[in-house]
Amino acid sequence: MFQRSYFLATLIGIAAFTLLQCGVTALQMNELSRSSPPTFSDRRHFLVVTTTTAAAATTTLPVQAFEGGIGGLGKTKPETGVEFLSPPFQSVTGAVSAEVVIQSSPYLLEFHSPSLPLLPTSAGLEVRQLPDPESAYVQIIPGAKVPITKQDVSKLLETSILSSTGKFGAYLTPTDVKVTRVDENLWKVRFTAYTPGLRESDRQLLLRIERVDRACIVLVAGTTLQRYAKQEPKLRAIVDSFRVVPAPSTRLKS
Repeated sequence: MFQRSYFLATLIGIAAFTLLQCGVTALQMNELSRSSPPTFSDRRHFLVVTTTTAAAATTTLPVQAFEGGIGGLGKTKPETGVEFLSPPFQSVTGAVSAEVVIQSSPYLLEFHSPSLPLLPTSAGLEVRQLPDPESAYVQIIPGAKVPITKQDVSKLLETSILSSTGKFGAYLTPTDVKVTRVDENLWKVRFTAYTPGLRESDRQLLLRIERVDRACIVLVAGTTLQRYAKQEPKLRAIVDSFRVVPAPSTRLKS
């Protein structure tokens, strides 16, 4: 009881001191406004103080892992192109399935994610264990062709995943994009994204790309570059399990 009273008294004392300091500062500002314009030395002192304060703020705050719009710090949800026919489902063994509409036709999407749970969101189909940065999500790109070259993949990224409406380009266009081919339909992408505070965040993704009915369906799995080496086996297993199969047309709503 004594400790709680002491703690409360300390908080009250801090608050009173803060209010007193604000009052003194206000009086000082009032006096300055009545006096002559500030001299060069006054301006220089002000710039030194503000610059030093800003530098301290930027060097002491760590970069937080973020994940674009979904389940992260994004102000808007990214456009993933996913239109559900029924709510997505994850089994106790980690199998994720969802019925979606692609170019007016129904399809069943499936992948296996035993370590990352399904993330409830209206923006798309994603698995992620918050607050960790590892995640996998589906991006549907109507009218796109299956990329054959690195340049093709870069163009695909620019119009979807890394665009201003995509998961990683909401605040600033990602830079230093490097694309590497892993196998026929699997690509590795490394780039620098930006947080809401415009801090750099190096990322690495795996893209498993399938094409059906004049559209590309991409399972995107990734994390921060710093964590990628350790997480790669888990992420690779997720993208390698990705399947897209036609669903009965009777599932379409009339």
